[in-house]
Formats: sequence, C-alpha cells, structure tokens
Amino acid sequence: MKLDLPLNIWMDILALLTRQEIASLAEEFSDRRFCTILACYLHRYGLITLPTLRFDCSTYGARRQSAPTIHAWHGRGWESELPLAEAPLPVNIRNFTSLEICYFDSKVAQFVQRMSPIFNNVVINLVSDSKVGGTKKINNKKQFEVLRHLLPSINSIEGIRIEDLEMLPELNSKFPTTFLDIKVLQLVNPNLAVSSNNIQKLPSTPTAARQRWNVLVNSSNFPNCAKRKSVDPANLNNENVDILSLILNWLSTKRKDGEPRMLQLRRSSDANNNNKLEESSVIEFINAIKKNFIESKEPVSYFIRMREHNCIENISNFKLTNELTNECLEMNKIKNEKGGALISRYLINEIRDEQWWRQREEKAIKWRYASRLRRIALLHYLK
Repeated sequence: MKLDLPLNIWMDILALLTRQEIASLAEEFSDRRFCTILACYLHRYGLITLPTLRFDCSTYGARRQSAPTIHAWHGRGWESELPLAEAPLPVNIRNFTSLEICYFDSKVAQFVQRMSPIFNNVVINLVSDSKVGGTKKINNKKQFEVLRHLLPSINSIEGIRIEDLEMLPELNSKFPTTFLDIKVLQLVNPNLAVSSNNIQKLPSTPTAARQRWNVLVNSSNFPNCAKRKSVDPANLNNENVDILSLILNWLSTKRKDGEPRMLQLRRSSDANNNNKLEESSVIEFINAIKKNFIESKEPVSYFIRMREHNCIENISNFKLTNELTNECLEMNKIKNEKGGALISRYLINEIRDEQWWRQREEKAIKWRYASRLRRIALLHYLK
C-alpha cells in the first residue's frame, strides 16, 4: 500500500473501513506518516482523544522552505511533520491531552479557535528551561503575546505553571484578572530566598561614604545630568517587584467561587537529579507564610504543596492559630505520593462539609501538571 497518497484520498479510503479494519492497518503499518494520517482521521471524527500536538515551523520536504507544521506524539517520540495546510481541522473533538505551541500564526490561531469548545479547566505552561538543538533562547514577550491571543478562546483556566519566577510579575501586570482567577499556581525551581529580595535595599544606617554621596548628588553644584531622578512607581521594572509579596497576595485573595487556592513548589525534571529546591529558600518562604498568617485580619483558605522531601528534612511540622480570624495554619509531611509536605490554612470550629474539605486536600496532594488532561504549553523559543 502506497503511503505517499494525498491526505484527502487517505481520508476517503479510511472512511470506507470499519474501526476494526483501521485497527488492523495500524498494527500492520509502522510508518510514522501513516500514523499521523490515521491520527488526523480519528481526530477529525472525534473517535479518540486528541493526543499531544506540537505546532512548529520547520523545513518541509524538497521545497526547503519554512512552513507551519503539526507534530503528533505517539508515545515514544514525535511523528514526522505534517504541513498544517494538509491537516484537516477537527470537527468533533471530544478532548485533548496537550498542545505545545512553538510557532504561532493565523493558521495556528484558526486551528486552536476551532478547539475552543473544549478549552475548559486548561492548565497553561510558560516554558523556559527546554533545550532544542542545543540552543536555549527565551522569548517571554512572544509567549505573552500568544497567551493574550488565546485567552478569548479559553473558557476556564485551572492553573498556570511557571518555569521562570521572574515571569510572575509580568504575568500579573499583563493579566491581573486571569492571575487572580486561577485555582492552581505551580512554580518550578523557585528560589524564593532570592526573589523576596529583588529590590536592592540600603543599609538602615548609611555608611560615611553613602552620606557623602547623598550630599554631593543633591547639591546645586553637582551636574544635573548626574543627579538622581525620581522614580515613577508605574514604570518600575519587573526586577524591582517583590515576587514573594506577589505570591502572598495571591494566596490571601479569596476566590469568587469559594474554592481554596493551591500553590505548588517543585523541582524541574532533570536526568541527573541536579535541580532541587533549596532548603534555605523553602525555610524563608515558610517563615514569610507564618508571618503573613499571624498578621492577617481576614480569613482565607489555601494549600501549599511542596513536592520535594529533601528540602524539608530539617523542617518540623507546625500548627499555628490566629484568634482574630479564627484560623489554623499547619504543615504536615507526606509519606506517600513521593513525599514532600502540605501546608493548609483553614477556619477552625466552623461547621463545614468535612468530606468536601478532604477531597480538596487530597487533590492538592496528588495534583501533578503531567497528569492534567488539557494542557497548553507556550514554549520558550516561540516564533
């Protein structure tokens, strides 16, 4: 059987076959292009869940020119590329596993827009650590541009995964409503001990050299071009934003639906197990959480899941109470689900559905990005 037939002819051929006959063909032919053709047919009629698709822009065939392409994941690797122009747009998709977008244009936008009806409870991943072809190039600006284009097509967002902590202030600045509405925020390798001190602070007691400099720079004899200019808070660079305060503010803001928020800290996947959460960073973060809880005047519920055991080995479980808000903040280490710990903040002595709360607690413990059904990854080398 020839596999170099046009895609539309393949669609007509497969339409004449039964599902059992199609399954037999899939077992007989291992050619990747046939697998891609078969996948397109099945997706077209909504017979199976859409697998991972990657939108890319690469050299195709003998034309040696850049063209938008779709790559389908078959479980062990990416299928051979299929030009987006040849791929039939799905008309009856039941669901999808994930979309990886590393190229975005009007054709990709049209494809994605057709999938809008099933964009419910999606998880968005702002990727920054991936390496392709040995090259590492981050295009945060393009990621946010694509996100702005996608948001109208997304019905609801369950969570956002961020692999570069410095992107958090910009995300909040560009999409404040979206940021506050999400249920889950996953931070990968967050160095919170550093991020909480992004703003350079002067010593409380200026040194003699600093005092002399202040006198000099404010004197009328000093050239105007060298004088310090007043800083407009609206024009502050994202590097000057206290990321830790931003996280605490997100946790302390009640959700409209009454659901508890969930923050997850985890290390990134690394074959050599080199990427780990720093214990000092986690300790500083926990201390900030405790202080914020004690000083709170309004009750709010949330979970903080730390998915690493090594970063909390020397941290003991604790339980604090806030009499003003009638709340409890406690941390418990987890023996199963790959260890780690869970910090919970909740109202005490309140008549509530215990089963409802335990279900949320279990979800917070077991929540994993890789297991979510509808994922949209905006890759760092977006074109």
